[in-house]
Amino acid sequence: MHPDRRGFGVPVRFTVTSRDDGQRIFDERADVRLRESHPNGEGCSPTIYQGTLTAAPNRGLTADTS
Repeated sequence: MHPDRRGFGVPVRFTVTSRDDGQRIFDERADVRLRESHPNGEGCSPTIYQGTLTAAPNRGLTADTS
């Protein structure tokens, strides 16, 4: 299934592990909406899909919805 121009969602897991003791410091999941883009113009390669996340220890993992 090819995504439409409004984008599509993908699940993301983001984990941060301490180098000192190997303990997980941060382990969160979020659904991210990807946006289709054509940096070289419509009909030209490449087609890219972008999404934005913010990881904050006090708020968890949040997806940019814009």
